[in-house]
Amino acid sequence: MERKNILVSTIMTVFSIFLLSGCGNEATANSVVEALENEDYDEATQIFDDAVYESDDPYEIHEATSKAIREYLDDIYGDYYDTSNEESFYTLLDNIESIGIDDDELYDALTEFRSFQDVSYSEEDNYSDDESYSNEDVSYDEEDTSSDTDTYIDMNCTDFSTQEEAQQYFEDNGGTESDPDDLDRDGDGIACEWNNDDSSEEVEYQEEEAATSDNPYTATDIDHDCPDFETQEDAQLFFEANGGPEEDPHDLDRDNDGMACDWN
Repeated sequence: MERKNILVSTIMTVFSIFLLSGCGNEATANSVVEALENEDYDEATQIFDDAVYESDDPYEIHEATSKAIREYLDDIYGDYYDTSNEESFYTLLDNIESIGIDDDELYDALTEFRSFQDVSYSEEDNYSDDESYSNEDVSYDEEDTSSDTDTYIDMNCTDFSTQEEAQQYFEDNGGTESDPDDLDRDGDGIACEWNNDDSSEEVEYQEEEAATSDNPYTATDIDHDCPDFETQEDAQLFFEANGGPEEDPHDLDRDNDGMACDWN
């Protein structure tokens, strides 16, 4: 009979310890959650660390605290999400992770909650970015169309009233690296090196030469283009006076067939 009483007493003692241990773990977990609710993250970490240090079975502390926090997150997530308070929710997740609870289920839960928030941010960012890019694309398309149009219209030095205007156009369309309109034929970076006075003097000189020569034109550095001539014959005479197909400094024979400005 005495042995039976001792056995029953032992069983009751062990059971009591087990209950007290379980209650203690749950109390610790609830205290950690309470500190998280109050945003006292240092206190939450301290409570957990003290409990682990004093426990004979730290794993149970980890497990109980993990369960309580996961239930807490499930309860509050909707409130944070509905009020668009994602930044505070991220802060909470970061601080929970920093407590150091070793439990795979908690780790998976934190990862899942972060993915929910990332999806929310991604949808908002994609919407704003798409709208922004769409507006920018329209703007770029307009600029590109304008740029392409300007680039492929053949401009000549005679199309500008001053050298400064020619220089500005020259630089805006690639400068010495491109020069699609051949405004800088000597490659010195200066477009259409002429002024109105020089142009007038050259015209007078050409008129004088016309009276004494079969070819009224002479070699000149003043840029000439096909629109500057009334007929193809005039362009041809000028072309020959300026070196013909061997030189063609004014680029009047672009197909290299010996005929300048093949048009009528």
